[in-house]
Amino acid sequence: MYTVGGRSRQRRNAPTINWSNTNARAIFTLVGIPPDDLFGELHPSVIPDLLRSVIGALNSRVRRVPLDRVQVDVPASVSNTAEAKGARFIASGNTDEQTVRRLQAFQDLLVYAQKHNLPIGWS
Repeated sequence: MYTVGGRSRQRRNAPTINWSNTNARAIFTLVGIPPDDLFGELHPSVIPDLLRSVIGALNSRVRRVPLDRVQVDVPASVSNTAEAKGARFIASGNTDEQTVRRLQAFQDLLVYAQKHNLPIGWS
């Protein structure tokens, strides 16, 4: 969860973002934030540079977030009468449209935080 004001000063009407770790790392990589931080806070002083990075990514010809296609078939138990099918998990990256939506949401969060001189926290 990404919130304006961090955990200690969260604002009631501020925008929030709820991304999976994979999507957050992808967007962080695009805008230059180290993607390995599972929790942290962005100080208001870095927001102008991040906004420039987001605008640059939004105006780039290549916005697709590539991920190797991963498919994992999880076997299920076998009963005496029939074999049950297991689950299938597929992760195959983001389209340009998905990446643009996430970048725009992040831009909205950054603009609000900058306007109110607040940090952005995530955990």
